[in-house]
Amino acid sequence: MQAHRVPARSALVSVGLIVLLAIQVVAPALADAKLVPVLRREVPQLARRHAKLHVARPCKDVYQAGVRGKERRRLLPGDVLRVKEQDSRSGPPRLIVTTSDGVELRVGLACLSQQRPDYSYRGKGSFEAFYSGLLRDLPRLIEGYVALAKQHGYHIPVTDPETKQLHDDWQRAEAALDQLSWVRSELFKMAYSGRSERTVLQREADWILGRGETFIRGFAGAAPAETKEKLKKIYLLLNKLASVRGTCARVRRLQEEIDKLAADDKYSALDPAHRARLVSEDTAKLHTEQATWQTKLNTTVVEVRTALMGLGLKVR
Repeated sequence: MQAHRVPARSALVSVGLIVLLAIQVVAPALADAKLVPVLRREVPQLARRHAKLHVARPCKDVYQAGVRGKERRRLLPGDVLRVKEQDSRSGPPRLIVTTSDGVELRVGLACLSQQRPDYSYRGKGSFEAFYSGLLRDLPRLIEGYVALAKQHGYHIPVTDPETKQLHDDWQRAEAALDQLSWVRSELFKMAYSGRSERTVLQREADWILGRGETFIRGFAGAAPAETKEKLKKIYLLLNKLASVRGTCARVRRLQEEIDKLAADDKYSALDPAHRARLVSEDTAKLHTEQATWQTKLNTTVVEVRTALMGLGLKVR
């Protein structure tokens, strides 16, 4: 009996090491972030163990299972779902999930998280607690995006060359950027929007009716002047976070220019010593510019996090 237990134990150790290595690759980039996206390759496993999932932002790609072409109410942050099975239909992967009231839905992956977010549309908290919750995870998420970009030479591949499927890190990076984009959109509406209170009540009736006048007016963009000014400052800081993607792309393009310079025939007509000096000078200029952009990349999230904390917000 004991002779047969060793291979099993060894296999478990091997699996454990593989999982640990996977965690070590991802953890430095996305440690402690609350948004844990559902990766495409994880769908079968989540279905097998009937995993519990959370809604990270309003889900629009939602249909009632077994009812052809009929769209159901939105799923919103605060909703908890239980995976029943993988959707067998063709197209992008979807899950068949069960809501807390027992309704089965077909839902896409983009709006889902494997951890509970810091905010909820279903709760009864204050307006300040609501928008503060939206912001709390963003610095850590974008810090994670930067770390992933650095791991891949500032260019995260869309597809994995081994599996020919969407790369896990690309999905993680896109999830972080999409979350930032959604929160920016929400903050813009609250800080600058001229939406009417009645329009908000009509469009958001599935969750906002019981929130109280102060919350509803704030969400509609009619918060007190002091709060509006604070929201505008926050929105401008989120714009700085959004610039990180372009900064990564700039660092990558400069590296490509540096790599091409040695093989460039721009100075081929000159004698070797003269050509070497000019190439060296051009390379030094590119390295200096690249270092400037890398410094910006390394400091942007820190600056934004510090500024948000200076506004009284608790962020990661």
